[in-house]
Amino acid sequence: MGDTILTGSRNPNTNQLWEIDLESPQPQEHANFMATTPTATPADLVAFAHAALFSPVPSTLQKALQKGYITSFPGLTSDTFAKYTPHSLATAKGHMDQQRQGIKSTKTEAAPLPLLLEPDNDDLFPEHEEQRDIKQQ
Repeated sequence: MGDTILTGSRNPNTNQLWEIDLESPQPQEHANFMATTPTATPADLVAFAHAALFSPVPSTLQKALQKGYITSFPGLTSDTFAKYTPHSLATAKGHMDQQRQGIKSTKTEAAPLPLLLEPDNDDLFPEHEEQRDIKQQ
């Protein structure tokens, strides 16, 4: 069928967990094949890393690269990512179910101001009784 990569045995004392001899030579294969491909362009490397990290929002990946959290992709730097930022459909689709922000206000509506005028009185500046008495004399 194929080549044997690792051999081991189950240990009955550890609930049948596998035991592997770590002293034997291990194959030196990389999970990220783009790093070992000589024809891969920086744009290909950025697109592969973005997809391999489950298509995060570009700003999140940019911050992680700037802080040095991602070191497992040789050749992937903050500058390279900024230059070849992928416009992934997977990223856009992953954020489609989020509610748009700023649509609904959290402030309650102010109560309407009470009317100062009585319905049968449309005079904005009514005279006091004393003023009426003076005018009538």
